Amino acid sequence: MTYNHNKNSNPPIDSGDAAWVSVTTTLPVEQVRQICSDIEVIMRLNPYYFFESWQQQGDSYEVKFRNQSNNQEIQQNFTVYRDANELEVVYENSIKNKTVFRIERSNNGTQLTIIDDYSHLSAQEREQRSHEADKSLQAWGESIYTYFERLTKWSWIPGWRSYMRRVWIPMKPSARRVVWFLYLITLAEFAFFLLILAIWVAEQARGPAGV
Repeated sequence: MTYNHNKNSNPPIDSGDAAWVSVTTTLPVEQVRQICSDIEVIMRLNPYYFFESWQQQGDSYEVKFRNQSNNQEIQQNFTVYRDANELEVVYENSIKNKTVFRIERSNNGTQLTIIDDYSHLSAQEREQRSHEADKSLQAWGESIYTYFERLTKWSWIPGWRSYMRRVWIPMKPSARRVVWFLYLITLAEFAFFLLILAIWVAEQARGPAGV
């Protein structure tokens, strides 16, 4: 995974002020495109966004959340525009003009690049509102990468995808971390049980000492 925010470098889109993060996954392009088309999933994967409400009408959305990366309470309207390999989330009344999700084939599968564009405001206004800048982009990319990895590893389990979309994704980020920790504890306990069971079975197979 790569991360860059540098006005002097060349952003992936035509912009005078952009930050971006790129995530590479072995998932095929079609599957990454399908995941990204559900914009609620992608937005809720940001570990700094604590949503209070989410309303949708077609490709227009009205959301309310707290961005813990900059301690901003945000009530935001945005519209999603789609084409074959790109989604644009265009904001109203935000320091960010848009977030672009670009999906491209890579040697190992698919590269997803998430680009936050700030160039619609003047340099002076961006400076005055710098405290509103979203500082969560790198952590967002890491969270999306982890989600892709879990899809690759666990999606063979019946009902897993449905559980993740309907139960896990709507949770607040802090609740997800607790739930995942409990999963790990349960798996460790089950592995320990299997180890004890295997030892007991081996001892039974050997029979009484001296026989």
